[in-house]
Amino acid sequence: MTGVKPGTPAMMAGIRAGDVITKVDNKAVNSPEDVDDALSKKDLTKGVKLYITNREGSRFVFLKSTEK
Repeated sequence: MTGVKPGTPAMMAGIRAGDVITKVDNKAVNSPEDVDDALSKKDLTKGVKLYITNREGSRFVFLKSTEK
């Protein structure tokens, strides 16, 4: 991530600039385009699990939007 807008579901899930998304649900992604493509196929009102890595380690976050 190069940046995260304040107040967005990504920010509220704890995603920060410098984080790298390596999986969307259980599907590996290798580029920002892969992430965009995978997320475009998901219903964010139901939520999606992201696997995040950064220099502090790796973790899962659950991204969910309240907007339909």
